[in-house]
Amino acid sequence: MTRRQFALATAGAGTGLCKAPLDLKLVAAAHVRIAEKSRLPKAFWGRLGGSAAERESAETCVRQMHPFLKQARTESFSFHAQRIATWRFTCGPAPFPSAMPAPFDARFPESSVKGAVAIGVPDADWSSHRGKWIFVAGEKGRGAFNTIVRDKLLYQKAVTAGAIGFVFSVATPEEGTWQCVVPVDKAYAVKDERYIDGRRPIPCFVLDTNDANKLQTAAASGGVLEAVITPQSAVQHQAKNAVAFLPGQSKKAVAILCHLDSFFSGACDNGTGIAAMVGLAERLSQIPVEDRPADVHFLGIAAHHDAGAGMRAYLSGDEKRARSISEMILLEHVDVLDLPLAKRAGWDTPLNDQRTAYLGPDGWPEVSQAMPSLIKDSGLMTKLPRMTNACIADLFVNCGQVKAFCLMNAPPIYHTNHDTLEWISAAGIRRAVDFHVRLLHHTGAIRRTG
Repeated sequence: MTRRQFALATAGAGTGLCKAPLDLKLVAAAHVRIAEKSRLPKAFWGRLGGSAAERESAETCVRQMHPFLKQARTESFSFHAQRIATWRFTCGPAPFPSAMPAPFDARFPESSVKGAVAIGVPDADWSSHRGKWIFVAGEKGRGAFNTIVRDKLLYQKAVTAGAIGFVFSVATPEEGTWQCVVPVDKAYAVKDERYIDGRRPIPCFVLDTNDANKLQTAAASGGVLEAVITPQSAVQHQAKNAVAFLPGQSKKAVAILCHLDSFFSGACDNGTGIAAMVGLAERLSQIPVEDRPADVHFLGIAAHHDAGAGMRAYLSGDEKRARSISEMILLEHVDVLDLPLAKRAGWDTPLNDQRTAYLGPDGWPEVSQAMPSLIKDSGLMTKLPRMTNACIADLFVNCGQVKAFCLMNAPPIYHTNHDTLEWISAAGIRRAVDFHVRLLHHTGAIRRTG
């Protein structure tokens, strides 16, 4: 991206006196560029919660919304979070380039852990693996968000079996190095603070397919794994939410949300969500106020990956504002291109057809019934999404208190260092904007779609 393109995207140029719509890929690219500035070879680089990069992203988001929403600003808050500083994971002298600690914000034993490795079959008895590292291979067609490790709580199983360490892989294309940030627990699983001294008892790493193949070869020949993970001191982080407001006729209040933080470049997760929110600000501001029954709050959420710290700060910072909001729509990685790499990782159907619609714990019947026409008219998908009555991501913070909706797309690049600009498109983000404008029209927030 050239300097001129960056300036256009960060300032929201392309509208105002010039009526051409924004190039929403450039809007996303501005946040990718911010993340890329913090790139290091072995780090959770990106726009981590409370980082300087994330604060810059909040300020950039405000500038992008400001041409359409004059009431746009940042709101500062602080939160407490744990980070990992450095790590090393090797077999003999050979490192595993893709190795990443999992989860990213855990505390692990700080001493070096060394020993033989055994292959763990998920549903088998692991008692014979006591005193060894246990390795579980990833399944094709599963991404970083829904590994079998998380489904079956295999980290806890390894701890119970007396393993000295746990390592697993995510099925990735065999080209390049794929670093992944992966959750290993479900929401109800054992948290760090419930372990003795607030530390997880054994180290845990995730690998890509290439390194998984190397590890299995090493296991067959009696190779020895060695690892050490060094934490940073837990500190108070300073963060900023990006907030904006579009007044309507105040018959109800709706919030449109996306998160600002990312691992790695974060083009899809969540540069596309940020761009879609800016696109919605652009579209809704063009509708006359008499055709906007609802007030609309916009929120770029900081520290989304830190237990929803930014969302919690937003709700507690202005209780009157929070009480006024009756509906929340979350924009989570709204577009991804169906590139050949995805098929080589086992994803056999078009990626944009793999979305799930989350309709809140009690459901949102009107939205569910309208989904066929919303999908067809916006061209967002070629088939209906799976629909589930549940909350997702930041909506968990006030789950059940408001009507909630999120059309989630979690592709194979999600939470990996391959979440880069070539996977997203301006046209796809614009389709997502159109879908959500139609959704707001259907729910009565607006009377026309522009």
